[in-house]
Amino acid sequence: MNLELFTCEGNSKFTLSKVFVKGGYRCTTNGRMAIRIKCDEPDTEGNFPKLDDAFNEPFSEINPIKIVTPELEVNHICPECDNGRIYYNFQECTECYGLGTCRCGCPTEHACGTCGGDGGNYTKSKPCQFCDGTKKRYTKLQIGEWYYQGHYIKLACQELPNLTAIGLGKNGMLRLTFDGGECAIMPFTSTK
Repeated sequence: MNLELFTCEGNSKFTLSKVFVKGGYRCTTNGRMAIRIKCDEPDTEGNFPKLDDAFNEPFSEINPIKIVTPELEVNHICPECDNGRIYYNFQECTECYGLGTCRCGCPTEHACGTCGGDGGNYTKSKPCQFCDGTKKRYTKLQIGEWYYQGHYIKLACQELPNLTAIGLGKNGMLRLTFDGGECAIMPFTSTK
């Protein structure tokens, strides 16, 4: 199982881009879901998040539900990407310095001729992790009054063997078990 897939790059006061060891568990989180697997390694040094809220908060048990990979929704476009791709490494235009407007000195402001008014361009892209480049989003999972993002459920199903939902926290945190560990996924909305 590749725990690196559950990490996240981004701005945070915590390091979310690495798998870490804390309190006898190998852990990872992307800020929306967390995974832990029992281990006997020493704690990793660094500013890593505490996952107590995800795993130690009391939860109401539910009848165990075997989780299956969600389907792609036919009529819903992925809101996270541009045509199945996510672009990164933005290079600022050297002509307009990222403003997107011409600096030619004429009285009318118009789009920069070098970047077309975009202020620069992206130098790299990769397939969208939310739709796997298909441009369609995954169906959401509903348990009780709570909804969970389909792409997180899809990732968990693909990487965590025998994924089973066992409970819900008071704020809808979905508690799951899998062969060798535990997973927690935050809801994105509720029916209330």
